[in-house]
Amino acid sequence: MLQQCQRQNIPISGNAANHTESNGGLLDLSGEASAPPPLPGGFTAKGYGAMAGCCIAAVIGLITIVWYGLTDNPEDEATSQIASSSSDQIVEEER
Repeated sequence: MLQQCQRQNIPISGNAANHTESNGGLLDLSGEASAPPPLPGGFTAKGYGAMAGCCIAAVIGLITIVWYGLTDNPEDEATSQIASSSSDQIVEEER
């Protein structure tokens, strides 16, 4: 890790501002990189569009889940028909 920092000319000693005991003390943070400015408040037009798109996708997904849950499974009908016809055959064979 130290070798990578040295190759990129990143200081490997001192505090965040590259100060050591000999050149200003460890509590001197003058020259430290400043934080980026805060983000603007509220939504932008892109933010409103993204929120609307996500809400529409969520509603479509919920509708799809409900639709899938409410539809009849064709395999259930085929299975019940097979079961009823086989039970009819069993009753006829017993007679």
